[in-house]
Amino acid sequence: MNISIIFVLSLVGLATLFYVVVVRRDKTRERKAAWRHVVEAIEGTYQDTKIRGTHQGKSVEVFLNNGGYEIDIYSYFIRLKVPIQGFDWRVDFIAHSRTLEIRSDEEELKDKLAEAGLITLIQSVSGHPQVRYRADKGTIEYEMLVGDDSYVPSADEFQTQLNLLTQLAELNSKLNVW
Repeated sequence: MNISIIFVLSLVGLATLFYVVVVRRDKTRERKAAWRHVVEAIEGTYQDTKIRGTHQGKSVEVFLNNGGYEIDIYSYFIRLKVPIQGFDWRVDFIAHSRTLEIRSDEEELKDKLAEAGLITLIQSVSGHPQVRYRADKGTIEYEMLVGDDSYVPSADEFQTQLNLLTQLAELNSKLNVW
């Protein structure tokens, strides 16, 4: 093997090692510092790429997810664990009409949620989140497109989002029964 090829491969290996050890570690440290208020709000810990903790006795997960295939499209998620009951529902932002819409296979549940002010509750937070209840997992989920992986909610935004999920959990427990 030619000595110049070995030299080039060695340089590539060293550059990769430098990136993994120095640059990536600095990004992780910066990211943890930026998310500290979220960790503290839910008395959480980092587990892989998620922050896990509790809020008012319920398990909470917070994370960013890259849902893009050819381009990066990041979503910000909060999942609040609640009892499994009733049926799935979700509220979507409809871009062309700039409205929120309740969706469920159960028409009676949609009507109950609408009458109880579900849309008004969701409009109390900034942005255009998708909110849903997953009966199969027992989770109330908050998802919002954020563009890139640098998004971090402010302490006030995060508290507002947690409060919304808590209110939705209470509403779900009262209205979404078999």
